[in-house]
Amino acid sequence: MKYLVAFIMLVITGCDSVGGIRHYANLEKMPSVECVEQALKSVSDVSNVTLTKEEGGRPLTIGGIKQPNKIYRFSYSVGELLGNFYFSLNYENKADYTHTYMYINATPPQSEIDVILPVIKQIESALFEKCGIHELNKGVDQYCTSGIKCI
Repeated sequence: MKYLVAFIMLVITGCDSVGGIRHYANLEKMPSVECVEQALKSVSDVSNVTLTKEEGGRPLTIGGIKQPNKIYRFSYSVGELLGNFYFSLNYENKADYTHTYMYINATPPQSEIDVILPVIKQIESALFEKCGIHELNKGVDQYCTSGIKCI
């Protein structure tokens, strides 16, 4: 019983929650990083664009440990708000897109969501129009945490 209580306390206190919005799409192929950067810079109200290249986890498969995922993270500002999205490319050359605006252990104010969400949609439109990422035109999976109105 003592171990069960300790485990429950660890689970309750050891986990951070997030609040905000998340857009996600599986992609047919990885877009040109240069095109994405130019498309992002073309969106009005977006400034301070930066690109960071990162390595993700190394998948363990029956065939062994594979190459780490390649992460291309784009960060930007909209006024005082900081946004970011990334493309992930795995060892099978499968790519996906994730765009978030979240707080850890809190929910962003609706006033911030009302500013950033239209910009996220403008970014996705620019990525479709300028870089041919058709999945972003078909609609992304949108997740909004409780207490947020995503219109």
